[in-house]
Amino acid sequence: MYQEPVTDIFVEIQSRFIEIYSVKFSVYAQFSGLRYVMFHWPVLSAAFGMFFIFPCMEEDYVYYES
Repeated sequence: MYQEPVTDIFVEIQSRFIEIYSVKFSVYAQFSGLRYVMFHWPVLSAAFGMFFIFPCMEEDYVYYES
């Protein structure tokens, strides 16, 4: 289900008579689930992650220290 991100865009115009003055390419992502929360509330997500991950790391450190 993993999809590779788009990194390039290629536009080919097959006319010798066209004149292009300006080009704009916009991408609007529609996140859902965990990505939505992490994008819209980064500080809350970071605090939540540290609250749960650091205690687990501490338990592993105490376990391997003995």
